[in-house]
Amino acid sequence: MTYKRPTVNALVALVALTTMASTGCGSTRSTEPNGTLVRPTARPLAVIEAPISTEPVLSTSTRAEQANSDVTTAFEWLMLRRIECGRHPRECVVDDLAVPGSPVHDALTEVMADRVRYGIVASDRGAHRFRIDEVVPVTIDEVELRVCHSDDVVLTMAVGPGRSSAIYDESWSSHWATWTMKSVDGAWRWSEELVERRVYEEELCEL
Repeated sequence: MTYKRPTVNALVALVALTTMASTGCGSTRSTEPNGTLVRPTARPLAVIEAPISTEPVLSTSTRAEQANSDVTTAFEWLMLRRIECGRHPRECVVDDLAVPGSPVHDALTEVMADRVRYGIVASDRGAHRFRIDEVVPVTIDEVELRVCHSDDVVLTMAVGPGRSSAIYDESWSSHWATWTMKSVDGAWRWSEELVERRVYEEELCEL
């Protein structure tokens, strides 16, 4: 999963964490997409040579287009659900996002538990943008997507007796990743994310 790097502006939150440490609380780090999804104008997707759909009435090119559409639509839906999880971690259902027992499922489960424990949520400041560059079928029930992400969502943390919000992380990062998606009971879910390259305070994606 993707980890954002806390900035100097997170000092208030970190001081609060130091105070909480004496009462048994620890610190956590933020991860992955949060905030408002901004749909980019993506470059055309690569043509799928081995179509996923097995409907005999469709031509090869039509099946390839349908496969692209089904998988990319599912990826966008999962990203939107993940964004909502960042805003409302207590209500996040990880099973709706990732294959149970998969690396993504395990990572998201841990992240959401930490978010709830330390009161870290995604604010309305910033956005998570992404561009799908390529869809490559592995099997009839498994697909890989090459995606570029750009994330400058500001994360806040509840601190103090009144649990007021302080900025926890306002860093900006972008990265390339290869996502593996699997079809489970007819629905596409995340399974793995392999980050190829990540930079901070720099844009890798042409959004």
